[in-house]
Amino acid sequence: MKEDFLQYIWENSLFKSDNLISSEGESIIIHDIGVRNKNAGPDFVNAEITINEIKWFGNVEIHIKSSLWNAHSHSNDPAYNNVILHVVLENNCRVKTLENRVIPNLEMRDLLFKEIENNYLNFINKEDFPICNSQIKEVDSSVISCQLAKVLQERLLYKSEIIEKLLVDTKQDWESVLYVLILKSFGLKVNSLPMEILSRLLPYSVIRKHKNNIFQLESLFFGVAGFLKSPNDVYSDTLKKEFTYLKHKYNLEEMDVSSWKFLRLRPANFPTIRLAQLSVLFSNSESLFSKFRNSKSVKEIKKLFNVEVSVYWESHYVLGKSSVLKPKRLGLSTVNVIIINSIVPLFYLYEKIHSENSSLSIDILKKLKSEKNTIVSKFKQFPIKLNTAAKSQSVIHLYNNYCSQKKCLNCDIGIHLLKH
Repeated sequence: MKEDFLQYIWENSLFKSDNLISSEGESIIIHDIGVRNKNAGPDFVNAEITINEIKWFGNVEIHIKSSLWNAHSHSNDPAYNNVILHVVLENNCRVKTLENRVIPNLEMRDLLFKEIENNYLNFINKEDFPICNSQIKEVDSSVISCQLAKVLQERLLYKSEIIEKLLVDTKQDWESVLYVLILKSFGLKVNSLPMEILSRLLPYSVIRKHKNNIFQLESLFFGVAGFLKSPNDVYSDTLKKEFTYLKHKYNLEEMDVSSWKFLRLRPANFPTIRLAQLSVLFSNSESLFSKFRNSKSVKEIKKLFNVEVSVYWESHYVLGKSSVLKPKRLGLSTVNVIIINSIVPLFYLYEKIHSENSSLSIDILKKLKSEKNTIVSKFKQFPIKLNTAAKSQSVIHLYNNYCSQKKCLNCDIGIHLLKH
């Protein structure tokens, strides 16, 4: 049995509660089990329990074995001084607070209803994935919608916390943070990491100084990315000469060109094309973050990504090798992914810091089409349509943080199925 199941039992009072006696021989009457604590500290707070005819108000901690109290160093933690009851499956030692007060252990082994435990084990050990797949149609759509809305907030909060560290590192420069996020998103999954490395080696403070010159931006992007170490045509040689000067001026480092992945990518998604598109995007783009924030619609946001490449790249996919003349714009699905992974979480953080509601960031997700990937396809049995990015982002977070870890007891859908 896992601890989260014991917490579920306690939270829902699914145990025999008459004539309770602690392992220390004290009588126990539970008036209020308390409120589940999702933050650091005891598992349940504000409980009301009578122990040996004395009413106590405090917290409850839950473990499989009582010895875990000491293993987790709770006896030395003042945050656990107000624990009034230790709920355990197996009592194997006495426990005390930092103030040396003995805490009663309530052993649950003989208090559990076997059918509830069996139902849980049968459910959690299913081979379906997600576990609830075969039963999901039994769940009311309102329960599913509520859970998806909850995990969407969790996902945006998680992403915004990562971005907030970037904001601190850049001294509250929103434009620099946007630059890092856009580069990472432009790399999609395959070249996300090298793009992130590129954003660190080539900071936005340098890009900002050359925003009006696409040629200089190309020399910076391709030079730091490592593509100009061995020029193989007139244009790359010209870029190399420009980069040599800029590299010395800003003391820039070059990446190893082997960092970039081309295998199994459509030519339109080659990192070289992405760098050419980034050069255009960041040219003449003073206050790009403000432009995104001031956009009146998703359509306007998408329009800012409607960039073409310079003349050379219209007939090239890689340096030194010509191809059929063809405009190379970002595809609609790629733009959607960039907005989902860079613009939306950044807006969410901005709204949080400025005490605005998160309606704009979530509204954008509701107006974008659902992503198509293996995770979203696993939820095709859901009785509600997963037709927006808000829904697809929700199930991605649900899968990664609940389903794959079998945390069904932390999910409204799992709890609903277990109860019914």
